[in-house]
Amino acid sequence: MSKVRFLILQLGAVAMALAVSQPTIAENYFSLATPGFPPSQISFQLHNPYPESLLKPGDLDAWDFTDVLNPDVIRWKGKYWNYYSGYNGEIWSTGLATSDNGIHWMKYEMNPILTPSKKGWDSYYIAANGSSIVHENEIYMFYQGANNSLLSAIGFATSKDGYMFQKHPKPILSPSPTIGSWDEKAVSDPFVIKHKNQFYLYYLGMNNVGIQRLGIASSDNGIDWVKHPGNPILDVGSLGSFDERGLGEPAVVFVPPFFYMIYTGRNSQEERNLGVAFSRDGINWRKVNSNGIVEKYLRGNWNNKIICDPEPVLVGDQMLIFYGGGNRAEPAQNLNGQIGAFALQFDSTWEKSSFSCSDNWTQSRLAPSEVFHGLYDIETRPNGCFAWADRKSSIYLLREPEHYKLRVDGYMPLEQFRKLDPDLMSVSITVRLDGELIHRESYTEKSVINLSLPLPLMIHGDDATFQQVELEVDKVIPSDNHDKRSRGVILSYVGFE
Repeated sequence: MSKVRFLILQLGAVAMALAVSQPTIAENYFSLATPGFPPSQISFQLHNPYPESLLKPGDLDAWDFTDVLNPDVIRWKGKYWNYYSGYNGEIWSTGLATSDNGIHWMKYEMNPILTPSKKGWDSYYIAANGSSIVHENEIYMFYQGANNSLLSAIGFATSKDGYMFQKHPKPILSPSPTIGSWDEKAVSDPFVIKHKNQFYLYYLGMNNVGIQRLGIASSDNGIDWVKHPGNPILDVGSLGSFDERGLGEPAVVFVPPFFYMIYTGRNSQEERNLGVAFSRDGINWRKVNSNGIVEKYLRGNWNNKIICDPEPVLVGDQMLIFYGGGNRAEPAQNLNGQIGAFALQFDSTWEKSSFSCSDNWTQSRLAPSEVFHGLYDIETRPNGCFAWADRKSSIYLLREPEHYKLRVDGYMPLEQFRKLDPDLMSVSITVRLDGELIHRESYTEKSVINLSLPLPLMIHGDDATFQQVELEVDKVIPSDNHDKRSRGVILSYVGFE
């Protein structure tokens, strides 16, 4: 069984690098962050696994008496809403459970709330594997459906009250019609985030010989989607790895300075475990390991064969990973499936409002270049410290409601530019906030950069939020035999104030 969804802080989305020769319209949709390959490793801790399941199958003959899997949790109207998947031995449907604390759940007495249609594209076997987000005080649910030819697609439904859902008449993402495509047989396991006013859908695609990999699509409105031309973005593991037979159920969260993906992998015995991959930009990913993250000694009798369907949610001061578990290694159902939880903490996080080269980096788990994409190593001189940046550089900073300006300090190396081009008139620097232009300035004689830029009003009310600051210069000092760096500007401080 497959599915996923995520809710935490602000969202921003492997092992494979994408290589596309020419920019296309589709590529322009995919700008979650400044493109870049992730560093070699990250650090995280898995702790506090709940020994017993939190949500169990229903009574005999109930709609969910065989399997309960695929938690899909959102925070809405002061409580947690869990749109989980239930199997009765014949069909998969979607039900609702609610909770005040994320641990103790109560099933909705009128379940299920989403079932296969009487006819049409989702009339057979499944209307489940949902991924829900709150958008403009309405719930957008993306779910998996199939017709009687078992051609799996992804559909869309909306609800204003959380209980009654209206289905969109057609699937919003379907298998590719091109013979030989990586997703020609099925698309499933939707997981949707909204980032920079754009919707992004991570999903499983299956080809004609049953290989399951992960891709991404983008949309302006949640209905019309464009698949990334470089799909798939995460491939199966090597022989003997926990995901050698396929992977699915991606859940993506942004914990600055990285995007993290938690996903399900299946091995040759159909046992399942969770993996972690990380990315700077939500497109180019690197897997953490080949063994999975939930070791056998952390499991009980009820989940000793299957750990799947990750759903990370911020509950209080910890990140809970809700998941589906089972003690039978079957391909899709009859797992004795139940829903459990454990806590996960990433050590490689950046939750600051400013970046300064004078910070105590010896105590940091991150290198400056990992926090500030496009920045080179910090250099120290008797009169201070600085770091060179490439033509484009970017950093995510935590902006509080009381922050009304952005300060950028540094130096524009005009004398070095003019050694390369004596006729050079000026060099410009452009500043963007979450992709929107907020300032552009040209330097002709004055070389010191000391910008104090008013910020647009926060759109998230009284809550702190992460915003991406992007800097770009229109000239660079190219690399040479003595210095392999492409250098654009010198920076010492960037921060909200």
